[in-house]
Amino acid sequence: PTDELSDVLKTCRSQKVSLTSFLAALMCKTLEESVESKGYAGSLIKIDIPMNTRKVCMLNLNCEPKGCKIGNFVAPLELQYNMNDCRNIWEVAKYFQERLYVQSVDNISDTINNVKLLDVVDNAEFIKEKLRVAGLPGTFEITNLGLQKFDQTPGLSSEFKVEDAFFNEPQGISNIFTCAIISTPVGGLNCSISYPRNIKAEFQPFIERVRNKVSEK
Repeated sequence: PTDELSDVLKTCRSQKVSLTSFLAALMCKTLEESVESKGYAGSLIKIDIPMNTRKVCMLNLNCEPKGCKIGNFVAPLELQYNMNDCRNIWEVAKYFQERLYVQSVDNISDTINNVKLLDVVDNAEFIKEKLRVAGLPGTFEITNLGLQKFDQTPGLSSEFKVEDAFFNEPQGISNIFTCAIISTPVGGLNCSISYPRNIKAEFQPFIERVRNKVSEK
């Protein structure tokens, strides 16, 4: 709900981390607590975060948003967390925030160039090779569309009022599960989690813990 989301955002600001960094840390720490060690091999959690680079491209091209014809160009950011790490959730969130800043600001050219390498890859063969590999390369993906205010511009009347919004994406060939997030001023934050049916029994306690932790004051 909006009031609980406001509390979470205030705490994130006081800790100097983004909501995305906090949620990534929350997922990691909750996985660490929820999944029995016999249920997995290894200790490294890999998180993928798609980033829309449109604003960065506009900045580098020095063009105004109204006159810019650039479409969406999504680049992948990557975080890693070791479950043998004893840091608390805010220490992990701050570490993630630093890594995201490096990839999305300091080394943004390298991040974009990594995507451009796919231009020289045979897409069909690339996907086939991914399917041949035993196990998925990533643990989970977070796609956060952020706060969407829709038509709430002062002075403009609208026939419709958006009360809530939902966003989802399928669990695919890159990650074990996906977290698709969107927030609105009235409906608050919605997170849709997609995961394979065959891990439902092990996964449900994790989802319940995440839900409870987000609601903690």
